[in-house]
Formats: sequence, structure tokens, C-alpha cells
Amino acid sequence: MPKQQAFAATAGILAAKYAMESPTMLSDVRFWAAKSGLIQGLRDIPLHFQRRESYSQHGEDTFLLNTIFKDQERPGRYLDIGASHPVRISNTYLLHRKGWSGIIVEPISRLLRLHQRWRPRDTHVQCLIGETDSVAEFFLMYPSVLSTTSPEQYERVVAAGYRLIERLELPQLTLGTLLHKYGEGKRIDFASVDIEGVDWIVAKQIAELDEKLVPRCLCIESNDEDANLRVTSLLRNVYRNKKRMGANTIFWNEI
Repeated sequence: MPKQQAFAATAGILAAKYAMESPTMLSDVRFWAAKSGLIQGLRDIPLHFQRRESYSQHGEDTFLLNTIFKDQERPGRYLDIGASHPVRISNTYLLHRKGWSGIIVEPISRLLRLHQRWRPRDTHVQCLIGETDSVAEFFLMYPSVLSTTSPEQYERVVAAGYRLIERLELPQLTLGTLLHKYGEGKRIDFASVDIEGVDWIVAKQIAELDEKLVPRCLCIESNDEDANLRVTSLLRNVYRNKKRMGANTIFWNEI
């Protein structure tokens, strides 16, 4: 077992030992382990080898393959913005297993390294997506799925009791710049977007893209009614069909 995994195992044992004695200590151990990435690294080991019918949170991936792309014979191309883990709650991993490939956008270094290791045929980009090509502040949270570029979203999750791991300054690209630099001139068949509180920015930029660059199908997080209405309004002239699945909305035109 590599040293990092062995150390993660030791940290996990210590956390379990003190769980009953001190919930506060357990919380601190978990927070430290998340900050270092060690325990998460140990937990991730078996995931790459699991074979499931669906890896998405609400079955979005099987819906795509069984409905929207059921007659597509060639492997498609995806864009995963805010990809997070390469397997767990992933809208693109099942597609990857079916031969698809594409662009992975993930600002968290540890998670991007997992993508590079487990999904090497994808193009991996560590950046944020925003309204300008610039450098932007990124709030790395515990748990990492709550990380965001939005100060308002950051204040909300901190008020709810979640903890900040680190503030980072990271490169930020617009969607158009990203596609120009990494898209290889190829049409995106499916785009998955999950960027905590600012998903509408991507929806707005999709609506402004040249028609030949618009993803044929889009799954975007809109986890409350206001967010869903905003995203739907921005995309009303782009896609003809939509389906709500849990916290996500899928938009598409006939394939």
C-alpha cells in the first residue's frame, strides 16, 4: 500500500477510535483529513472498479443513453463543468465507459488528479468558468461539493455550519474561451454543469454561443425553483425539450 494510502488508513482508524469519546474531535479529524485529501484517497480506491447501471445522482446518465442518445452509434463527446469526482455522482462516467470522451473542468487539484488517473483519454482543465477571462477567488469548502466562486453562496453554506478549507485564486475562463482552447473544433454532444450557485452564468453563455457550438444536450443543476426558472428562461430559445430529474434539469433538441 502506498504511503499516502497507509497514512489515510491510520487517520481513519484514529477517527473511529475517538468517535464515541469526542464528536468534536471526530469532526476536526474529518476536516483535517478532507483538507489533506488522505482519507478521501483511501475511500476512492474501490470506486474505479465498481460496475453499475448508473453513476448519476438521479439516473440522468441512463436517461441520456436510453432516450436522447439511444440511436447514436458513434461514441459521443462531453463537457463536464464542475466535474467533482470522476466516478461518484458523475453524469459522464457511464458515458466514458461506453467509449465517450471529452473535456473535464475541475478546479480542485485532488479531484482533477483522480480524473487524470482514471479517465486519461479526457482533456483535463483546472480552471473556473465565469463571465470574464481572469483570475477569480474560489472558496474550497468541506465537503468539497459545496465549493463555489459565489460570495453569496459561500456565506449561505458557512451560515449553515459548513467549513471553509481554503480560499484560492484560480484562472477563470468564459465558456467560449474554454471551447476555443480545448474543444478541438468538435461539437459537444452532452454538457454537464454543476458549479454551486453560479450555474446560470453557463446557461447565459450557452445562449450566446454560435449555434454550431451549442451542446446538443445539457444537464444543469438548478436545485430550487428560482434557480430553475432563471436557467429555463435563459435557455428558452436554445432547447425545445426539458426534463426535471432531482436537483438537475436536462435540456435537449432532437438528436
